[in-house]
Amino acid sequence: ISSWKFDLKANPNYSKFISCKSKIKSATLKLGLMCPIKHGQICGGDIFTDEIKIGTLPKKRLSELHSFIGQPSGVLEVNLLDYFTESEIINQIRLGRGVLPMQYQDDALITYANIDIVAEHTAP
Repeated sequence: ISSWKFDLKANPNYSKFISCKSKIKSATLKLGLMCPIKHGQICGGDIFTDEIKIGTLPKKRLSELHSFIGQPSGVLEVNLLDYFTESEIINQIRLGRGVLPMQYQDDALITYANIDIVAEHTAP
């Protein structure tokens, strides 16, 4: 299991973002992946069982991993809103007091992680 945390408090727009008047428009996670060789294959079919987890939310399998079969490395780009709701993501950020814990488990190794959350702040 690879674990890391995104500290969102460092962003100057954090206080606006975490307010109840914000709506997440997009949440893009980019992961650098390196696939080990197993049974003579680079990122064989076992990668289909790889999962991602945000904080205390249930693990999710990513359909985007299909493109990694036979590839030694690459960048996975995932729209987290395809797997988690806006309120789930915001609640995990609030629960972590601005820190978003993440996990990736199984076959691929994480070489880097980046998250880009775009929110729209609505007027009161």
